[in-house]
Amino acid sequence: MTFSRTKATRYSDGKKTMEITAESLEIYNPEKIWAGERISFTEYQENGKEPNSSSAGLMLLDEKNEVYTLGDGVVFNLPEDNMKVKAGDLRWNKKEGFLSSPVDGSVEIESGGITAGGTGFFADTKDRTYRFSRAVSGKMTD
Repeated sequence: MTFSRTKATRYSDGKKTMEITAESLEIYNPEKIWAGERISFTEYQENGKEPNSSSAGLMLLDEKNEVYTLGDGVVFNLPEDNMKVKAGDLRWNKKEGFLSSPVDGSVEIESGGITAGGTGFFADTKDRTYRFSRAVSGKMTD
């Protein structure tokens, strides 16, 4: 299936939990592959707090293997964690709980008064830890 300028909304127990918009979206079954351009996601919180959101120029979701790739300018806004992540490209392996950039891909993280950036980003989303393999810089403000 192919969609243009589309919006999909997911509900659970009658409450909106997720909204996805895309300039173009292709869904391949039974492979469970989704590909999209100029895509954005909004994840609504059960407690009514500000939703988490993300956007990317390109997306490739492999639901069967639980590998999600975002590129061409990726932004995650996570108000519940007081964090914003900006990157060129990111890949999330849901089974392993790993989020990573290409070795030479730059990533910037803002959290509170701290901004850190570097290349070779790797995060363990289960432990909520992250590291850069090289070229790290940062700034702390009040």
